[in-house]
Amino acid sequence: MTARRRMLQKTEPVIFGGEIIDALDKNQPASIGFQLEQKHEVTMKALDSLPDVIGIVNDIVGIWKIREDTNRSVTLIDKEIDKLRAHTEDFVKREMTRRDTSLSRGDKVQSLLRDLYSQINHLEASDDLKMKLIDAFDSAVKVALEEK
Repeated sequence: MTARRRMLQKTEPVIFGGEIIDALDKNQPASIGFQLEQKHEVTMKALDSLPDVIGIVNDIVGIWKIREDTNRSVTLIDKEIDKLRAHTEDFVKREMTRRDTSLSRGDKVQSLLRDLYSQINHLEASDDLKMKLIDAFDSAVKVALEEK
């Protein structure tokens, strides 16, 4: 017995049904008194375990709350992942376009350098004409680099 049960006054179990039957009534069969005592003990044990049952129910409710919070967090994380994936794909596309543009600009400059080199080496002209070719090359390179 727990301390609480010891503090309670000892009551005599009674079944109400039509007429009052007392557990200690000498005229009753012994089995009825025994049944009443068993029911009283079961009821007292159930009352003793009630705080434990309430604690278990509180734990279960807490677990359900944690599960719902976790599911909500997972949903938010999934949305954030989708946003980051979209931003990453956009960044990669922009970066690839920029690099392709840079490569095409580099190819243009390289082509112009080849042309200039071949013109200057194979051209039998004065130095003034060669200087004009280099100036034209300089302006062509600026135009090629400014294109977007």
